[in-house]
Amino acid sequence: MESSAEQEREAGPERIERLPGEMESAMYSGTDDEPPLFPEEVGPPADRQEAIEAFERADEVIAQLQEAQEPEQAG
Repeated sequence: MESSAEQEREAGPERIERLPGEMESAMYSGTDDEPPLFPEEVGPPADRQEAIEAFERADEVIAQLQEAQEPEQAG
């Protein structure tokens, strides 16, 4: 016989039907109509130096954009 807590949990509106083997994590965000990403689609992971250079370049671009906006805001 199931306990009342188990019966309530199974019958509650929050119960989600899952297929066998389907992820049970709340972090799962994929959908059935979303194609999976394969390594050839995203390319190899960047090494540490490439990542640092990309962030430095992004910082430069942000600084340039902010400098370009400052005269507009002052006038």
